[in-house]
Amino acid sequence: MKSLDLHNILHKDVEREVLQFINWEEPPFKIITGKSDKMREIVQKILQKRNLHWIDENFSNYGCLVVLESNFP
Repeated sequence: MKSLDLHNILHKDVEREVLQFINWEEPPFKIITGKSDKMREIVQKILQKRNLHWIDENFSNYGCLVVLESNFP
């Protein structure tokens, strides 16, 4: 599964990085946000605008979102 690691990316640059990634990749894919609540919030807002559905990778890894599909009801 393809992934985008946002470690060492500034909050102000996250939208550009995420959009570049999701414009070329089909779900499923991972976006690694780290444990920053602000980073997760930014990424989740972008995914919502694009009608993408995600889950946390697992209960022990809060820092990774797995994008499952688009146009989720």
